[in-house]
Amino acid sequence: MDDAPVPSPQEREIVDREHLRLLAIFYYVMGGMYVFFSCFGLLYVFFGIVMAASPHLFGQGRPQPDAVALTIMGLLFAGVGGVFVLAGWTFGGLTIYAGRSIQQRRRRTFTFVMAALSCFSMPFGTLLGVFTFLVLSRPSVARLYNGKRPDSDLVSQAPPTRPQEYIDGEHLNLLAIFHYIVGGLIVAFSSIFIIHVVMGIAMVVDPESFRGPDGRPGAFPPFLGYFIAIFAGCFVLAGWAFGAATIYSGRCVRKRKKRLFSFIVAGINCAWFPFGTLLGVFTIVVLMRGSVKRLYGA
Repeated sequence: MDDAPVPSPQEREIVDREHLRLLAIFYYVMGGMYVFFSCFGLLYVFFGIVMAASPHLFGQGRPQPDAVALTIMGLLFAGVGGVFVLAGWTFGGLTIYAGRSIQQRRRRTFTFVMAALSCFSMPFGTLLGVFTFLVLSRPSVARLYNGKRPDSDLVSQAPPTRPQEYIDGEHLNLLAIFHYIVGGLIVAFSSIFIIHVVMGIAMVVDPESFRGPDGRPGAFPPFLGYFIAIFAGCFVLAGWAFGAATIYSGRCVRKRKKRLFSFIVAGINCAWFPFGTLLGVFTIVVLMRGSVKRLYGA
């Protein structure tokens, strides 16, 4: 087995600073996502206010007790939606603030707390939280937060010979890991449609088990079962194929091979909003660098 070269203290500092810079960007992105998706709770707030203010629009002329019940339900909808929105905005703002703290090398304990809370937001918040713990727990990173250069008594005054190569290498290693994760998630989520395949096959094999709105058995035509099974099966196979291609692209990135193939997979990933889009854009930005091209031998 070939021994990997041990980075010097200066090269370790370059890697630490780059990881912190990427962590700050990831926190900005995740915070923006929290704020954006929590805004959907405004629909519940609006719907609840309309229901509470104008119960006759939903009661269809029913007696007064129904109107009171609709008013209470509307207030409940508005309250739950408002709490969801405020919680999302608050946590999103704190996540963005944690990214700012990382960028400024301040409030390390606060960032640890936010990382722990992010772990509950599966799967990407969990990944961000774990990555944060791994980076901030390094003694060399702790010294950066204290305003000290790592191992300053051991570091020569000469600059590292190839700083950009170390940065590019770390970016490619992270890209490979992200491809493995996203590829696994694509496979996992597409596997959910196996349920539809089984349901479609059951509608064809045993149509008597499915009853229509009138309770009559065998109300669904067989072609509907074929359609559901075939459509869901194609979706599952396509998800497995693209998930495998994404994982293989990560392996190619790690081995510095098949750069064009990784570009193609990145372009397709951009259609999977939002996280596939982020992975695709990050991949294209990194692989377009001239210094990365040289690592690939292009």
